[in-house]
Formats: sequence, structure tokens, C-alpha cells
Amino acid sequence: MIAWPKAASTNAYCATSLLKLNADERYELAQQLLGSLDDDLLPDDPAFHAELTRRLDSITDGTAVLIDGEEVFREARERLRRRRQA
Repeated sequence: MIAWPKAASTNAYCATSLLKLNADERYELAQQLLGSLDDDLLPDDPAFHAELTRRLDSITDGTAVLIDGEEVFREARERLRRRRQA
């Protein structure tokens, strides 16, 4: 029997793998993922769309600083731990 990982660890595994794609492949994937969303889920706000475009462009042109998913979760856990101790 196969032991399937929990959703969070599956997402982290996928993110880690997908961040290894080159910028063009990540951009294409981002477009596909955004295209799969219902239009109603995205805010109808010009500022939101401008920010989204800016971020996608920075991924495409290589100026974005991409952080590994595991590192993001590690940092979030550490911040929560510090907050709870305060």
C-alpha cells in the first residue's frame, strides 16, 4: 500500500520541484494556474492586476527572488513560535 503524504507536505514537495523549472517554464505554469481560477475568485481591482503583472514580469525577467517552499514554511513556523513565546 502506498502511503500518500499530507496535503501540506505534498504542496511543499511540488513547490520545491517546480521552483527548479527555468523562468520561462515557471511563467507558463503561473499563467496556466491563474487561468484555471474562476474569474470571480480574482479581485476586480486594477491595483491587484498591476501587482500581479509586476510579479509575473519579475519572474520572467529573472529579477524575482524566489524562496524555496520549505524555507517559507520553516520561517513561518519560527515566527509563530516567537509570537507565542512573547
